[in-house]
Amino acid sequence: ADGTVETWDVKDVGFVNYFSSGCAIHRIAGGYVADAVMPSIANGSHGCVGIGWDVAEWFYNWCNMGTSVHIQV
Repeated sequence: ADGTVETWDVKDVGFVNYFSSGCAIHRIAGGYVADAVMPSIANGSHGCVGIGWDVAEWFYNWCNMGTSVHIQV
């Protein structure tokens, strides 16, 4: 660690699991969105993988550090 602190605060983003520097799988920001609706949302990511509010907490609790995750659209 070089002593720098990187933080950000985006309303309603929660259950964040980082997989690369600055990129994560997390609950989509904004209001409630079910995971089944996610494919219809365009331009919603800047490198992260947004998942629906209905599965975000489960995924966060299930996914231990080092777990391999295969993303398929």
